Amino acid sequence: MRLLMINNEFPPLGGGTATANWMLFRELAGNSAVTIDLVTAAAGAEREEVAFADNIRLVRLPAGIRDIHHAGARELLTFTLRARREAARLHRARRYDAALAWHAVPAGLPLLPLRWFHKLPFLVRVGGADIPGFEKRYDRIYPFLKPVLRTIWKASSGIVVKSEGEREMIRKAMPSLEPVIIPNGVDTAMFSPPAAPRPTTGPLRVLCVARLIERKGQDQLIRATAETPGVELLLAGGGDARPAYEELASTLGVADRVRFLGEVDRKDLPDLYRGADLFAMTSFNEGMSNAMLEAMASGLPVLVTQTAGTAEIVEEGVNGWTLAWQDAATLTARLTRAVARRDELAALGAAARDKVSRFTWAAAAQRYLKLLEAVA
Repeated sequence: MRLLMINNEFPPLGGGTATANWMLFRELAGNSAVTIDLVTAAAGAEREEVAFADNIRLVRLPAGIRDIHHAGARELLTFTLRARREAARLHRARRYDAALAWHAVPAGLPLLPLRWFHKLPFLVRVGGADIPGFEKRYDRIYPFLKPVLRTIWKASSGIVVKSEGEREMIRKAMPSLEPVIIPNGVDTAMFSPPAAPRPTTGPLRVLCVARLIERKGQDQLIRATAETPGVELLLAGGGDARPAYEELASTLGVADRVRFLGEVDRKDLPDLYRGADLFAMTSFNEGMSNAMLEAMASGLPVLVTQTAGTAEIVEEGVNGWTLAWQDAATLTARLTRAVARRDELAALGAAARDKVSRFTWAAAAQRYLKLLEAVA
């Protein structure tokens, strides 16, 4: 089966969608039954073709990317136009059996002409921000974007979501759709608990691995840290909100208890999780957080907002806790309890590890292949 994929983000660019794409490729590498070309954005100014594996090729297109964490409107438009030309050229040469768009916008747009004029079937794997209402900073453009999204969804042969929450958001935008749920996975060999039990004395090390952007809501964690003695907050990730968050920590007098780690290389993430006591993420929305799965696989209990994907993973009081967006009182109360009752965290962490052991990238890869085979 010959597959074309389009994704504007792939490591080192992007966030969770980039990671999911990379992990899926790792599972499919060497599979002689499938060959894949991925059209993605280049971090530099030159077009590149790179072999990910014998059966997987990356075609990186320059799009003027300035921030590896977030692409602006002009960069996305540039990528869309170049990806459209590249996808047409590749299909003429290779005659793909099916395609997959990682995001409806921008990745789905270059596939529309191939569907309309060449009958190439494609799937759309939604990434979060391409669902109306998912991200507050796009509220002004969602009314204009919704007709485009509906056109892409309608032209596709199927929609893939990561959780029931995402499926409900898609149905709200277009009730006639019936998305397929394929959860994210986690590498439980790479992400595992420390050999020795975590200490029950010293500062409570609360870890958040996420881009520093408004939707992720790390300001809530900084404020809660200021209200909770005995907490040390570790923020791993980069993004445009970092200067504001650093200023907030300084203003609240907790600059010495909030550590900004910047971008952490993926190979160093397992040790980072093992060195923490609790994982926290106070996002406005998530599809199904890769970082949350990795933390749980590392034996960490989680304290997360009630977003898409949370209900399937987090059992209240069993492997972690949930709270509403901007519920400062509950957030502080949970951190205070964690500081006072460190003995509870080990049992919660063990249950977290057990829960996510069922979510594997190998299973996800096989489900994607079966779906693409059916479409082809």
